[in-house]
Amino acid sequence: MKNVMDIIRTLKVMPVSELNVHEQISLEHMKMLKRLFTTTKIFTNPIIVDEKSLNVLDGTHRLIALKELGYKNILCQMVDYSSKEIKLGTWFPAFKFKKPAEGFVLKHEGEYGHSFEEGMKMLEKNEAAFMLVQMQGGKKRCAVFKTKKPTLKEFYAAQESIISDMEKMNYVIYIPDELAEGYLKEGYNVLYRRGYTKKEVLDSVKNNKPLPAKSTRHVIPDRLLGANIPMEYLVVDTEKAQEELVKIIEKRAARSAIRYYPEPVLVLDDY
Repeated sequence: MKNVMDIIRTLKVMPVSELNVHEQISLEHMKMLKRLFTTTKIFTNPIIVDEKSLNVLDGTHRLIALKELGYKNILCQMVDYSSKEIKLGTWFPAFKFKKPAEGFVLKHEGEYGHSFEEGMKMLEKNEAAFMLVQMQGGKKRCAVFKTKKPTLKEFYAAQESIISDMEKMNYVIYIPDELAEGYLKEGYNVLYRRGYTKKEVLDSVKNNKPLPAKSTRHVIPDRLLGANIPMEYLVVDTEKAQEELVKIIEKRAARSAIRYYPEPVLVLDDY
């Protein structure tokens, strides 16, 4: 087990103006977060930030929501993105239609008739933005949403168009890529897409060309949850906020309120 205090020391209050983002945002999710932050008095979970590039690996929506609401600071867990322990996956949009998905596929010029394996190869080559997969009669039925040109610009635009349309209909949830098979068996339609590399994530920041919303899912070892610091700390001087954070942690440590859970944890109310 890692030293608990070493993990805790990765907590840091950072000015929102100094942080970078590598993804675009979902406007619907932003609306929800802004409503939440205008009513809550507690900031619960730190966002995850690469200590070298100051790129937000997880928490882009929280960062931008706070920035737009006029907050000066945000609570971060600083990590080393070059660490092999930090894994990178993606989120698959998933949804259930009350009617068959053919109408949605037709609207976005999707094309049936491809095998699952063919579709996966097209995704990897950027020849398709998504592949819609449904289970019918125990078999996978696939529709591929092709890109007109295998360029990143066209690839991003096609993904953004489809996701935007789904979110307007309030159909979409986001699932970890490795759970897709289970959701298919539960009757969900799953939009497969290719994942990105860490280099692509960093390049998107460097080139100021953010990836589509919810493209990346970073798996962070020893992630800190439940920091629960007062929202008022996010508007005061950054150094003062850091001092208050240290005091909170010291008080919790003194009463043995800090616990290390090495097993997987299921969070029932997260944002």
